[in-house]
Amino acid sequence: DTIKNKSPSVLCKKKFSFDIARIIAISMVVVIHANVSFIQSTEGLLFKIGTHITGSMTICVPLFFMVSGALLLNLEQSASLRNLFEYRVKKIFVPFFIWSVIYLLTRMILGKVERSIGTFFSIIKEPAYYQFWFIYTLLAIYLLLPFLYRVAKHCSETLIKYALSIWILFSMIIPMTERYFESFSICEHFNLNFLEGYLGYFLLGYYLYTYKRNVSKRYCILAIIIGLLGTHLGIIIEQELLQFPLDSQYIYAAYLTPFVMLTASGILCLLFKIDTLYIAEKKKIYIEKLSKMTMGVFYIHMLVLMGIEYTGLLDSNSLVGVGIKVTGTIVISFFASYIISKCPVLNKLLI
Repeated sequence: DTIKNKSPSVLCKKKFSFDIARIIAISMVVVIHANVSFIQSTEGLLFKIGTHITGSMTICVPLFFMVSGALLLNLEQSASLRNLFEYRVKKIFVPFFIWSVIYLLTRMILGKVERSIGTFFSIIKEPAYYQFWFIYTLLAIYLLLPFLYRVAKHCSETLIKYALSIWILFSMIIPMTERYFESFSICEHFNLNFLEGYLGYFLLGYYLYTYKRNVSKRYCILAIIIGLLGTHLGIIIEQELLQFPLDSQYIYAAYLTPFVMLTASGILCLLFKIDTLYIAEKKKIYIEKLSKMTMGVFYIHMLVLMGIEYTGLLDSNSLVGVGIKVTGTIVISFFASYIISKCPVLNKLLI
């Protein structure tokens, strides 16, 4: 049975796993961004450890898109153009615009960008800070949401699996093949890589939640193991066998690989099992509150990292320093997001 035949109460009961997925994902985002300076400033064994740490965290972006797809493509309001522009796009765009201005002002003060009006208009062309690419892609997917909802509700499982197969081929297999075999390429006019490939994760989240929610734990764990092994083996091949320099290494920081897809799918399906467990309501409330702060953490954490790195108090070449940086950034960002959430006006504008 598809979700459209389920009552709203069933959907509500299933949100706890999504709350946990968001918290895990945003924590991994912080790890990746805190690890950037470590990777760039180290060499040898420490450098390799840094890339493997980042490689293990790359499921964060897929998890965010998959959770959004699972929820929104099962939400009847997603079919409404009015709801899309009056609520959903507005809810994303307003904080995104304000935070973009905040980041540009911060970078101006630090002398990282030119101090001019033209700098503010640059957000039309490029993100105010590199992690904001996610919002551009999310907004693009949202613009397609009413159409995607109708498609999802009228497609059979077979057709959705076919669409996902096309996505895997054109967004993962072909790009990886072209990267490692220079003589292999397909015609640029025969391109089915929509929205940089992230639309596929959106649809995959819906597919897993609708059709694979009850898949066994054994298969979930197997997918996670195969995915992680593939990622780490790929990193080793690039570094040891192919000896790629940092700017040419791909696997350790890629979100669109079959290995990352397998790992993220296994983890999300495993989290679905949590919904069948008894968990005290008090704990659920805390998890739900933390989940609501994840977008705030997304916007705030890079400012915290910039501040920590600007002071130079932590050694960029130390794994311990990275650990302290990650822990401090997560705690400070969640606390700041909590403070913002307590002010209705700021909460509406910034989160």
